[in-house]
Amino acid sequence: MQRDNEFKRFLEFVRENFPNSYILKNTEELKLLFYRVHENFIVSEIIEKYLKHNYEGKRNFHIEFLINYKNNFNRLLLTVPLNDSQIIYFNMRAIIENLLKFLYSVDNKIDVQKVRKTSYRHIKEHLLKTNMCLKSLNTLFSYYAKYSNFVHDQKELYEKEIIYIEKILQNKTNYLLSLSENLLKIINCYYSLIFKTFNITQRMFSSSENLRLMKNLTPKRYNKLLSYIENT
Repeated sequence: MQRDNEFKRFLEFVRENFPNSYILKNTEELKLLFYRVHENFIVSEIIEKYLKHNYEGKRNFHIEFLINYKNNFNRLLLTVPLNDSQIIYFNMRAIIENLLKFLYSVDNKIDVQKVRKTSYRHIKEHLLKTNMCLKSLNTLFSYYAKYSNFVHDQKELYEKEIIYIEKILQNKTNYLLSLSENLLKIINCYYSLIFKTFNITQRMFSSSENLRLMKNLTPKRYNKLLSYIENT
């Protein structure tokens, strides 16, 4: 599959630029994380194109937050090899924050600068009043709170140990598998919320887009994506 070739390239990048990273001792778990990021990237590109073509100028939303969501997801391929949990937790929180800001901007007559400055609490209160999937929203809220707490809890420790850069890179960690599991749940929430909010169906994808999805997602994940589309 195409994603396997992309993973080989990514692994070469990590070995070349982070040869001492502990993450290289867990290549199978690193592969799983890469697959999550790769899937999100492929699907997000298709969704962005669809929204711009079909809804831009016709419905209120700020696409830049969806792009920020995708870019922060991609950034994990850089922050994870650094093996610094503080940076990774910031990254995870940014992923969720930008997705929530995009959802907040949908059908909301508010300019992009105000969305940027809107507090998490206000965004949460607003989204809970919409008809968006409550289960998916609560999952995102839960992860946002979780990673925010991680960031605050580790701040003091991080400031004391920042000088030990080599130690950070080589430090034994065991969060990769759980991180990939959390990313999978976030992606599923993303599908659930976006497909229903914008009434996206499979027939709205071109044959080349469907082919791209099949080449880059496992059959299981491709069918999972379709299941969310069918429930719109």
